[in-house]
Formats: sequence, structure tokens, C-alpha cells
Amino acid sequence: NPFKRQARLLANARTKDASEFSYAVVAPSLPMTNTMATQNNTWIPILPGTDSAMAMAMIRYIIDNRRYNENYLTVPGQAGMKAAKAISHSNATHLVIIEENSPLYGQFLRLADIEGGERAESPILTIDAATGALADVNVAPRGTLYHEGEVTLADGTKVDVASSFTMLKRSADKHTLEEYSAACGVPVATIEGLSKKFTNHGHKAAIVSHGGMMSGNGFYNTCAILA
Repeated sequence: NPFKRQARLLANARTKDASEFSYAVVAPSLPMTNTMATQNNTWIPILPGTDSAMAMAMIRYIIDNRRYNENYLTVPGQAGMKAAKAISHSNATHLVIIEENSPLYGQFLRLADIEGGERAESPILTIDAATGALADVNVAPRGTLYHEGEVTLADGTKVDVASSFTMLKRSADKHTLEEYSAACGVPVATIEGLSKKFTNHGHKAAIVSHGGMMSGNGFYNTCAILA
């Protein structure tokens, strides 16, 4: 049972000083996971089912203030992991087909889309940060974080593409922090403070979410938070 394991980890973590471990619980009602016995935890009340608004607000703040880990986000695949001595990679620089009239709209751009052939096992492409050319994500040491452009497919059609990170920023920019705050009931200052704290510890910060979050739009809330 994951809840039992989380409870044990949390109980152990509470014995640490606030400078070593702290956590925030975002929930409509004050949960049992918060306690006044220690000073290393915070309850952030939120309107039910609006977690995605707060998550997107945090994403907007983090991107606007460049508090993201660019060194990690530009590692596109296997070669990049080896060069950076990283244990994982990000799809932030992977290219997405954003041409709405294309049957491939919303899918990652693959080598087979450019050269022809079966696309199922074909490599996903990025823009090599060093050369500026299309490259296999598992071959390029670094990808380009921000990119929008046009490519010609094997059948001669031209489609617009953009990096995943560019699309994330575009989505987050649809609303201001004030609009996100009004939607979720969390003050702008709280959103900014949480964003600063979350991005102040490198890989030592984490988000825990369980299932569909027990609300009608829980799946989308969870996806926004894990983004």
C-alpha cells in the first residue's frame, strides 16, 4: 500500500529540522498530514478541483523567472545522459508537430516523417544545440529548449513544429498569475513563494500525487502537477 509507505517516510522526515526537510500540502481541507508539532510543514488551502490552475501558475512563474534547470532540460536522450553523467533525460527539447491540419498534429516529429518509412520505432527528433540541425534525440548531446520552425515531410508537405518546452510555455502564458490565483483561490504571493522554494533545491525537490486526485478533472490536474 503506497499510503502506508508514504506515511512512514513522512513520520520519519518530521523528526528532521526544517532546514533539512520541509513540505507543503495542497488540499481544500486541513489534512492529517499537517501538524503543528513541527515547523517544517505548510497547509495551502485550495478550491476543490482547481489544482491544475495552481500548477500552471507555478509553471508560468518558474519559466518567466528562469528558475528551471536548463542544464537538465536540454538533455534529450541517451548520448546526452552519458555526456552529462545524468541518470535520466527530459523531453523538453523533443519536437512536436503543431500543424493543426496535419494528420500528425500533436505527435512527436520522427525521422521517418522526414525520410519516409515506418514511424512506430523511428527516432524522435530534436534541434541539436550545437549544429542547429535536426537530430535523433538519442544521438544529440544537447537539444534546443526554445524552438519554433517549419520542416518538410517525406511527402513534400510543410508543417510547423515546436519544442515541447515551447508548447508548455505557450500553454502557461494563456493566463496571468492573477487569473490563475482567482481560479484556484491561492494568493499570488503564496504561488510565488512555493515556486521559489520548490526550485531552490535542485533534484532534491519532489511532488507526490496519488491517482486521479478524487475529482472529476483529477487526471488533468495530476498531469499538470507532474509536468
